[in-house]
Amino acid sequence: MRDFRDAKAMANTLREALKAKSISVTHSESLELVAKTLGFPDWNFLAAKIQQSQPVSLSSETPPPATTVKATPARSIFPIVPMRDLVLFPQMVAPLFVGRDKTKRALERALATDRRVLVLTQQRSADDDPALDELYAMGVTADVITCVTLADETLKVVVSGRERASVVSRMEEVFLAAEIAPCEESRGQTAEAVALSRVVSDAYQVYANLDNASLPKPLQARLRLPSIDDPGMLADSVAPLLAAGIEQRQRLLETCDVVTRLEKILDSYAFVEGWAHYTEQMMIDEGFHADDPKYRLAQLQDALLRNVRFIVGIGMHTKGMTVEDATKLFETQGHQPHAIAVQEAKRGAGDPLYGYYTMGKLMILKLRSDYQKKTGTEYSLQKFHDAFIQLGPLPLPLIRKAMLGAAAGTELFPKP
Repeated sequence: MRDFRDAKAMANTLREALKAKSISVTHSESLELVAKTLGFPDWNFLAAKIQQSQPVSLSSETPPPATTVKATPARSIFPIVPMRDLVLFPQMVAPLFVGRDKTKRALERALATDRRVLVLTQQRSADDDPALDELYAMGVTADVITCVTLADETLKVVVSGRERASVVSRMEEVFLAAEIAPCEESRGQTAEAVALSRVVSDAYQVYANLDNASLPKPLQARLRLPSIDDPGMLADSVAPLLAAGIEQRQRLLETCDVVTRLEKILDSYAFVEGWAHYTEQMMIDEGFHADDPKYRLAQLQDALLRNVRFIVGIGMHTKGMTVEDATKLFETQGHQPHAIAVQEAKRGAGDPLYGYYTMGKLMILKLRSDYQKKTGTEYSLQKFHDAFIQLGPLPLPLIRKAMLGAAAGTELFPKP
């Protein structure tokens, strides 16, 4: 009798049967149909289930003895997988590449027991052998779906996040482990949480410039966010998709109050920092200390520093710029002393978003110009600021849509 592990064969049979009736479906479509027939959300979930049911290839190292970590009957002691540059969220499936011996042993222990680990993020990504106190104290328990040894002895692992958990007590022997306590969510089913979920869902589609209606139906199903009826799950599904740094994502993970978590997701880094940077320039433009050029020079110096941050943030994380390259740029183009230049370059290595000061300011200046064109003779700077501020710290593309309507367009930045 066939079961879910025969899904591919079932999909081929389905295609042949439909073809005989002059109905044509692609291989991908047949896989999706079989997955849904078997009760899975989509083919990705079914494929992961099939992989989980197959034998796992482990590294050749001998697993540590069972007495290394004494598990309590409630299974509250978990082996730890530390991550350099990833914050895992519940319901999130992520591939990991593991080369550190301690982490390999932790995975081997998990695979020899219940396949569960605690995924914690490092406080400093540069640490090659982080101690327990150098990891964040809250993480996510996760199932190890697959674990395969590559040619270079690196483990390729796929994990699926389950629930938030905080470290109660730590232990370190041949691998990292900790006794944990689950983090219970609060205000997850309140009317306020459901209302915020609707706003988050709408805001994300604007933020991602995503029009589900124009996509093929199978792809719509894959990209659809969880229902607003489960606000906590919706928040955790959106959080990994945000253009946010490690610290900001960790703060979201540590927020067990669902309403507060949704509010934090709606907070826009570009709005908050961009508004601060915008007002610095706006005040000078409007005549603040117009009789003293030192104020304008001070504003321009700070703006120049943030402009270089913007370039470095993009360059280091997408263009191969090194810390040394960034340091030189801060010195030669930002006119910063060497010590400050080094500090700024190192910050950029760990925070690709510190250019949001400039990005937010430019987006607000573009919005102001477009708002002035739309309102014509009724425009005033105060009216623009009042309309902007009363919307709160939403993603700026969403604010554009709210303030400009059909005139929002797709251009977010002023032309050089």
